[in-house]
Amino acid sequence: MRATFTNSASMASGSSVRGWREELWDYTSLYDGFIRSHSPALQSDDLSDWIHTFQSLDSNSYDHALERWQQTHSKAWLVAALRHAASTTPGIDDLIVASAALPPADPAFETAAFYRLSLLSDGTSKAELRAELDRILALTLPKSSVNLFRGLRMRNAPTLAEFLSFAARRPLMLTYDANTEERPDEDYLEHRIAERASGKDLLDRDSIKILNEQAPQQTLREIVFSNGIPDYHRSDVLISVFTRALLLADEDTSVPLARLLRAAGADRSGYLRTYLATPKGAARHRAGTY
Repeated sequence: MRATFTNSASMASGSSVRGWREELWDYTSLYDGFIRSHSPALQSDDLSDWIHTFQSLDSNSYDHALERWQQTHSKAWLVAALRHAASTTPGIDDLIVASAALPPADPAFETAAFYRLSLLSDGTSKAELRAELDRILALTLPKSSVNLFRGLRMRNAPTLAEFLSFAARRPLMLTYDANTEERPDEDYLEHRIAERASGKDLLDRDSIKILNEQAPQQTLREIVFSNGIPDYHRSDVLISVFTRALLLADEDTSVPLARLLRAAGADRSGYLRTYLATPKGAARHRAGTY
């Protein structure tokens, strides 16, 4: 326990004599092995207390973070309090004002702004919220921050066209499930993924979840015929919406989509050609299902 706090004090002060890597390695090992049985004791060390509070899912985390921010006026505790806040929690107005006052050059600016604007999504004017997000997105930001703010901007888009525009993101890194180290390597499959997707706009999991689970068929039809989907995902979306149209017996959608799929080269075995040549009705539905 004493070693954990010694390491944290050394890292927080910037006075490490052994080097940051060694201090961080030791601290992480001690913290991970200690927290399960001694988490209340970590409150005696500010860095360990902050990490535990920030990561915690405990309902008391907000009250503790707010109290520590009020005591210290620390930007780190401001961020922790915002992370656990809700739009109706006591003290939220002070947190909003404090986070809005941070200048873009402040290290806490991006994180605090993201949590603040996420909270304001529940109540503030959508037009004002979009204007603030657009102002932040006009700044020079790391790619990860750009993607997060674009995601928030997407969720507050007033039109389908804007939703699709902000749904498109540039990934920070391309990897695949079997790559346990989650880093680019010399693997052949890794190179194929990178070659196909590198530098392209992709959909993130937030927009994919909305399209898969919440978008009605009419909206999906509008999307595919408006060419609003990034090129990388177009064939997958066409197949998905075509399949839905078949299940719903919506030939007004499935027939033109079958033509688009054929034009995209997705009918190597000629099944869609047969589908289009079959008379409208049950026979065509069976051909499409097959």
